[in-house]
Amino acid sequence: MMSGRMMSRLLLIIGASLVTFGYSKCVFVSGLYGKARDDLIARAKLVLNINQYQSRIFEVVRVSYLLANGKAVVADRQPATYVEPLLEDAIAFCPPDGMRAECERLLDDEPARRQLEVRGRAAIERRPIAPILATALERSGLR
Repeated sequence: MMSGRMMSRLLLIIGASLVTFGYSKCVFVSGLYGKARDDLIARAKLVLNINQYQSRIFEVVRVSYLLANGKAVVADRQPATYVEPLLEDAIAFCPPDGMRAECERLLDDEPARRQLEVRGRAAIERRPIAPILATALERSGLR
């Protein structure tokens, strides 16, 4: 499953190449929310996260929802992108040109994919959200 705004040919290229190599249930969704999105996520074997911009900040909010729901996540990562140490082993990070191979590996290796799901969920459960929210509230002036 690939979700988010269609911002790059990269999503289409990866999706098309996975279908070409026999992974026929590759789905791209955009603008899907609520129960329909949750049902699709529940059925997904893995989810791709591709940044729209070459950002140095990892999109933890989007991915944390997937990890909390026990999904294996493959994400692109630029050399300068900061990722919280707690999440380093919770997500299959790779450069954009390695994403198709990583997706194929995880789709073909169920034990490895299941281990990634377990590590991801465990990392989110250990993530101290209260201090993160307190800092955000202070910075926003709401606290």
